[in-house]
Amino acid sequence: MKLAELQEIMGRQATEDKKQKYVNATAPTMQEALAKAAVELGVPVQRIAFEIVQKGELGMMGVGKKDFVIMAYAIKDPSALQSEDLGDMDFGFDTNANRDGKIFVRKTSNAVLIKVIAPIGNGQAVSEHVALAAVQHKTQENINSGMVSKAVKRQDEEWIKVAVLDEYNPNEDARIEVETTDMEMKAWVTLTRPGRNGADVSTEQIRAALSSNLVVEGFLPDAILALEENPSYGEPVLVAEGNRPQNGEDAKVVYSFETSRKVKIKEMEGGRVDFKELNTINNVVEGQVLAKLLAPKRGEPGLTVTGKMLPAKDGKQKDLVVGNNVRLSEDKKQAIANANGQVILSGEKISVEPILTIEGNVNMKNGGNIVFLGSVNVKGNVEDGFSIKAAGNIEVNGTIEKCEIDCEGDIIVHSGITGKGGALIKSGGNIWAKFIENANVEAGGLVIVSEGIVNSTIACDHKVICRGKRASIVGGSIKACEEIDAKNLGSVAGVETILEVGFDPKLKASLEACLESIKLIQKEETEVMLNLATLDKLFKAKKDQPKEKKDYFDNLKKHSMELKKSLKEKQEELTQFQQQINELKTLGKISSSGKVYPGVKIQIRDSYLDVRNEYRAVSFISEHNIVKITKYVESDEDISLNKGNKR
Repeated sequence: MKLAELQEIMGRQATEDKKQKYVNATAPTMQEALAKAAVELGVPVQRIAFEIVQKGELGMMGVGKKDFVIMAYAIKDPSALQSEDLGDMDFGFDTNANRDGKIFVRKTSNAVLIKVIAPIGNGQAVSEHVALAAVQHKTQENINSGMVSKAVKRQDEEWIKVAVLDEYNPNEDARIEVETTDMEMKAWVTLTRPGRNGADVSTEQIRAALSSNLVVEGFLPDAILALEENPSYGEPVLVAEGNRPQNGEDAKVVYSFETSRKVKIKEMEGGRVDFKELNTINNVVEGQVLAKLLAPKRGEPGLTVTGKMLPAKDGKQKDLVVGNNVRLSEDKKQAIANANGQVILSGEKISVEPILTIEGNVNMKNGGNIVFLGSVNVKGNVEDGFSIKAAGNIEVNGTIEKCEIDCEGDIIVHSGITGKGGALIKSGGNIWAKFIENANVEAGGLVIVSEGIVNSTIACDHKVICRGKRASIVGGSIKACEEIDAKNLGSVAGVETILEVGFDPKLKASLEACLESIKLIQKEETEVMLNLATLDKLFKAKKDQPKEKKDYFDNLKKHSMELKKSLKEKQEELTQFQQQINELKTLGKISSSGKVYPGVKIQIRDSYLDVRNEYRAVSFISEHNIVKITKYVESDEDISLNKGNKR
């Protein structure tokens, strides 16, 4: 083809393009935008060619949502759509696997430039029709169709000049407004749409505007480039962000012993439980390094977008705290055992305590009551009327009878607890026993029983778990903060069995005690006010009264003021307890792998249920303040001595 013929064809194409009618359509979806364009052009949707000026965005909760904006025109031959065929068009949003090609058009002071980006995967390529329409949207004069075609074929993401502008008015250029916010940690650019003879902005102009507004750090290149390629007008765009200071980490202690343990009952054939492997004594030897102190880290300063330095705090120093039988190394960075025994961590203090072993029963013959600052190992039983108080753990190979047991650590009873209605067992940690009968039990961790709990009162800060062949809870009151899980709950005889979860038992007891105190104060206050009213009437009837009555009247008024003050304090205390209970994250769950009998009373936080029918393999949970019965789900509590986990 000769040059003259090519020029003639391009001239005819340019003439046809000038006659072409273009419309813009805006809608929440691509389908709706195409439908609007078809109505305005008066042609079927299948005869529309279009360019996506703005891709729609879903946004989140209504924030950031954008409509689709297309520029469309009618074509005579629907087959000319080729890759834009509507049957294959993806009306969704960009994905990494497939992305349509893109075209960007911008106007400078003397030219129109375009940049074409190739599609990804199965995405649709930009056609010459769309590219030419996009250029004509900027100008109708001096368009070089050949350069448009070249840019579409190359798709090399480079700006190419495709039109020359004769008229330019700098007063109609797009305007750039810069704003800093968040204590100069963010810089925003808002663009004003250019006039007909004005130019679009460039990245260089944006950076120059930022610099003139003292924004010199934290530029976001992609955001700045997007304002050049596909500008959004009238809304601020984040183009620079400072670095916030990072405070240093405080010094910390790394312990070389286990500071927390979880246990798992090993169930043997026939439902028997083996407690022999439950070694809760954390033994150390003389000279062993118990802990190391890691130095604090320095903070990293921040920087605002205007170049201001933001100081950061360095991490705080701390000391190793040691107690009995532990010494510090010369550099004060290691804690070392001075004796064989059990290491105890109380708060941050590290101590080593030897273990007291009782070879037989705890009774008068073997020394009577025991008060010990370490751990106690009893080879026999703890007999009626005796007590053990220990700062560590207590392990009893036999039975605990009607006695008092109190320790800060764990309690292991290889046989069981026969409290006879008078035993009081308190543990700051976990309690494991073969059975618990007629006893009062308090635990700061788990209560784990292999055979059953009968007519006992138990308050547990975490979970009560009964696992074994005869693992039942019958009678009494069981309260656990998180969960109660047993084989059977209640009995065929319908013995009242109260089960409560979802509350911290100690916190609830304090709240109930506070409520009782408020009732007593209010009752006394009512009596005092009645007496005051009676005396007041008496004084009005006869002013000349004995001194004793006047003194009594004055004392009553003073006591009334004291009662009001006490009532106010108790009501504030009650509010704090209620707030703490409401802040508990656990909802609580009660589960039975076997049967739940009538007579069981269930409370999960503020939800109540009196069991009137027999259930099998169920879990009780609370939904919308109603106890809901669901399929049994076994407790996920790892009750093994798992050294890697911490409660």
